[in-house]
Amino acid sequence: MKPIAYLRHRADETWKLYEADVANAQTNDERSKQESMRLFECSEYTDEIRRIESLAWIARAEIVHLSVYDIPSANEHEEHWETGPHGTRYLSDRVLRTLQKQVEDAEYERDRRRREGREIWIKYVTGGAAVLAAAASIANLILTAHRK
Repeated sequence: MKPIAYLRHRADETWKLYEADVANAQTNDERSKQESMRLFECSEYTDEIRRIESLAWIARAEIVHLSVYDIPSANEHEEHWETGPHGTRYLSDRVLRTLQKQVEDAEYERDRRRREGREIWIKYVTGGAAVLAAAASIANLILTAHRK
């Protein structure tokens, strides 16, 4: 299985395990305690998913020569990385969204430049073939005129 799909499956299974405990809670205090336990247990998987996604976007960013640290902080106390309750480090939501946008824009520009380069090359090849065909036609006319 793919790691993210597996982790989502595990998070869903863990979420379902706590359904009975939350439903059987007698008071609101017990219910909130069970819900917070469920969220804490599921956060292990969601934090790992966020870590994998962060690393994947960082790898894509390196290909187009971008860095996470090029993204300015929104305020002086904001950091680019967050640490989950289980010690997993991943990009903060704002930084990840900004990085995704920058990477997608840079990939689009890179692909556009490549496409334009191929189009110019195709134009030159087509033009060269047309010149060659014209030269062959003229040569054919000259050779047929000398035979008569």
